Order: sequence, then structure tokens, then C-alpha cells
Amino acid sequence: VGVMEEESRKMNEVFNKFIVEQKPFMTMKAGSTLDGKIATHTADSKWITSAEAREDVHNLRNEHMGILVGVNTVIEDNPELTTRISNGRNPIRIILDSTLRIPLDSKVVSDGQATTWIFTAQTYDQKAKDELEKRGISVYHTAGITHVDPKDVVRILGEKQVSSVLIEGGGTIHAAFLENQLVDKVEIYIAPKLVGGTQAPTFLEGAGVNLMRDAVDLENLQITQIGKDFKFTGYPKYNRELD
Repeated sequence: VGVMEEESRKMNEVFNKFIVEQKPFMTMKAGSTLDGKIATHTADSKWITSAEAREDVHNLRNEHMGILVGVNTVIEDNPELTTRISNGRNPIRIILDSTLRIPLDSKVVSDGQATTWIFTAQTYDQKAKDELEKRGISVYHTAGITHVDPKDVVRILGEKQVSSVLIEGGGTIHAAFLENQLVDKVEIYIAPKLVGGTQAPTFLEGAGVNLMRDAVDLENLQITQIGKDFKFTGYPKYNRELD
């Protein structure tokens, strides 16, 4: 009857999206400095945010069926992509790797702590695919010729009954999903630090918009202080038509 309709919609946002569209609810998460950097120009990134914020991220991971990163994150940081909280549930580790250059000794391939799926492009390395599958890793082809097609990733995940995904990639991965209007929610942790540097990476790169009127607005914005950091939670409003 409309009582607390907005609150109810937020509580059931994952279920509502998946049931209606048969696609996962996609949340983009990033931790950055106040000037938008996710690492210094030397690629040092530990730690940008506080221990309290990092604990909150593990709670976020626990709430999602999958966690998605690009292969560069795996190569540079060798993360576990697991939920390190008591009685936590490890999400499916989803890696975008257009040529299957992921190291076989990386934790997401070798540690056996959680399921790992790799999405690749049409120009993948068959020998690498065989080696990964020998190790129990599932490899999925997308329609992209030289790059992984993010729309295809979302479609396949929906077919595999994955209802929610936390995107924890770098600026290129975030841009790929945001520019294709595939992001449903944004969670940005901002640390009160200034790094600077034109070569220091930011949490959103890609081509960007041509005009300020085409910028993505964040609606229903909530700002929460966690430790000394601030978490911005919002829902993208896309202001331009997709090509």
C-alpha cells in the first residue's frame, strides 16, 4: 500500500533486480584518497583507508554472491578476495582477463579458498585455458574480440544464478561497467589524504564523458563516517543515451 516503499525497495534491491531482469545487482566499490587516487605513482596502495573501513568492506563482500576484479589487480596485488570475518561466506571470485595471462600461482587460482571464474575475450590463449581448467577454474568466453565484454559478463552471471556482484576493480574496470550503465549502486570509501601525481591511478578512468551534463549523478546519497574515513553510498542516474 506504499507504506515505507522506498525503504522496502532498498531492503530488497538485489532480489527485485534479479527477479525482474535475471541479471545480478552490480555494486561498484572503491577506496580512495580525497583526490581520488587508489595508489601512488609507484603503485603503493597499502593502506589508503583505515582498518575500520577495511572491515566494513569485508562485510560488503559477505553480502554479495560474487566479487569482480581485473587481471591487473591480481597481477599487482595477488589478493585473496575472501571474506575475513567470523562465519563469513566467501564470494565467487570473478576475474576479467582478456588473454588469460593470470599467473597460475596467484592466490585466486591456487589457494582453493573459494570458487574462481575467469571471463575472457575471443583472443584467449587455449593452452592457458587448459591449464586453468586443470586447476578447477571455470573459464567463460565473452563476445569481445580483444577485450572482455562487460555486458556479456553480466548476462552470463545472471544465467549462472549469481544475484549480486561487488565490483572491486581498478579505474579501467570501473569505467567499463559504469560507461555501459551496468552499475546499480556505488560504495566509495574516501580517506582524508592527499596523494597527487598525474601518474597516480584513480578509481574511475576510461574515456569519461564529453560534457558535464552527461556526468553520472548519484541519487539517494548517504554519507557515513567509518573510523576516520567516509563512505559515500548512492545510486547512479545515467544522463546520456548509450550508443
